[in-house]
Amino acid sequence: MPERNVVSWNAMISGYTRNHRIEEALDLFMKMPERDIASCNIMITGFIQNKDLKRARKLFDGMPERNVVTWTTMMNGYLKGKQSELALGLFSGMLMAGIRPNQVTFLGALDACSNLAALCEGKQVHQMICKTAFQFDTFVESALMNVYAKCGEIGLARKLFDLSREKDLISWNGIIAAYAHHGVGIEAIHLYEKMQENGYRPNDVTYVVLLSACSHSGLVDEGLKIFESMVNDRSIAVRDEHYTCLIDLCSRAGRLDDAKRLIHYLKIKPASGSVWSALLGGCNAHGNESIGNLAARNLLQAEPDNAGTYTLLSNIYASAGKWKEAAEIRSEMNNRGLKKQPGCSWIEVANKVHVFVARDKSHSESDLIYGLLQNIHHMMRIVGTVPSDLVHVDEDVVSI
Repeated sequence: MPERNVVSWNAMISGYTRNHRIEEALDLFMKMPERDIASCNIMITGFIQNKDLKRARKLFDGMPERNVVTWTTMMNGYLKGKQSELALGLFSGMLMAGIRPNQVTFLGALDACSNLAALCEGKQVHQMICKTAFQFDTFVESALMNVYAKCGEIGLARKLFDLSREKDLISWNGIIAAYAHHGVGIEAIHLYEKMQENGYRPNDVTYVVLLSACSHSGLVDEGLKIFESMVNDRSIAVRDEHYTCLIDLCSRAGRLDDAKRLIHYLKIKPASGSVWSALLGGCNAHGNESIGNLAARNLLQAEPDNAGTYTLLSNIYASAGKWKEAAEIRSEMNNRGLKKQPGCSWIEVANKVHVFVARDKSHSESDLIYGLLQNIHHMMRIVGTVPSDLVHVDEDVVSI
């Protein structure tokens, strides 16, 4: 091209990032004679797509000016990286910078609140939304229902749904998912029936949340009927998520032989790691060593670097008193250099979310916290309520 303007430069950079050629995109970005906000936004998106949050944040921090797209893109990057507390912090920073959120921003903030079960922050975001036209957006309404459901406020989630001006399939799926999350399977099924009475046909998402509701409520027979109904509906493509929910349904209820037969009968691919993971979780809960070993071996074929599989299988052997086999599994895990991701939890105190990671002592009051935990653990031993699982479960728990 004899002449190139910022639009043509941005188009080329965007092409590189979309094809995951991030270094070539960066090289072109650095050669630009003049950059605008869109140029930086494209690069930030590219870094995030390549799971490079560090460079994305460095570019974000170095920008002299940022717009709503910049802030929202970085927020969603943290959400994809499972760093919801940082995403929520960015949302606060954006408001302090005087940037007005758009629909995608609000959805990201609500997603962060949902992940953290941050009820207070969720209510604050809700108040902001009520001052905008987004309060009537079905995606936003569903996200709000999800926040309240994840925070244990199922009544508020239902109130939002009932007050909704225009209900669509998204909002119906949202409220069914809310009841599914709390294991209120009967009400979830009732809403599913009511949804159809109102002329809405279930889609693949509807069946995922319904099967999940049945699984968490122990409604095995009802779940099997729902799965059969879905299979008979030729317009619904059965996905791995549906098979996983089906196997989880049987496994949680202790019907492990049924779950095993279903896997072979439905000819679920060995590559469907989530299916074998659901079966393995049921075997761990019900102490079934033989099927647990089968599930673990198939899961390791699909996901050979999944440290959680080794941990669960080791726990199953330990529960059966097979300490030698349990030690061998742990040894195999260590030889492969695998480490289970440490557990993470959080609490909300005085409108602030405190995040805790197993073995982490970076919190300013960690000595006090660990001292209190040790006292509680000691008291549990005195009254004889220490779970037997503490003998052999993940080391992160033992470290407490």
